[in-house]
Amino acid sequence: MSGKILLTSVSFASLDCGLVFLFTVMHEHRTIEVDLLVNAMGTRASLDISTPARQSVTQEVPIINVSDKDWVVVAHVDGRYFSGPKDIRVPQGGRVNYPLTFSPSWVCNVEGALTMTNNTTGDKYIYTLKGVGEDPLAQDHLNIECRARWKHTQLLEIPNVTDSNVTYQVESDLVGVVGVQTLQVPAGGKANYELGINAPRGGSFSGSVTFKAPDGKYVWYTVEVQAENAPP
Repeated sequence: MSGKILLTSVSFASLDCGLVFLFTVMHEHRTIEVDLLVNAMGTRASLDISTPARQSVTQEVPIINVSDKDWVVVAHVDGRYFSGPKDIRVPQGGRVNYPLTFSPSWVCNVEGALTMTNNTTGDKYIYTLKGVGEDPLAQDHLNIECRARWKHTQLLEIPNVTDSNVTYQVESDLVGVVGVQTLQVPAGGKANYELGINAPRGGSFSGSVTFKAPDGKYVWYTVEVQAENAPP
């Protein structure tokens, strides 16, 4: 055959970026050493993330580099309330987690996408994102000690959780609450609110105080009152 080899069939399989070859050569089987560069397949997956409104949660997305070269992975994040670094470096034989952060400002259901491109291999890793902003946690828990039928005043610093000047409506289910029914807070600022407690009798009382904005957003506090009996 003048030093030439006639290949009648070639088959191969890839496993973890390695190759297994089988050559059939004119009814004979021979082992042939071949150097090839094999890229790993890209990744497609979905991530569901949830957290209370005005809180942040970070999902670590692992990137594992089993090659003998350092990687530079460029990331692009789409979707409201999702964020993350623009690129990340993964050393050869190493593992690095990409920090994807979800920070909803209010109750929501949103979708997005995280696309990571490996500049070294050309592979893409695409994640479909679904984020749920749940009802906000209480801003604080107030423990108040007072005497029955004596007014106690607690000063609260109320933030503006809207995008503009706001006038809150003040609501409470707590027994003996005294205070004005509205509170104005400038955009991006805070305002003080005097919460008055006038417990009708001694004992333990619990409830909440809520500051509601016209757009439906709100700030709320849980309150527990320990009232001593009034002197006879």
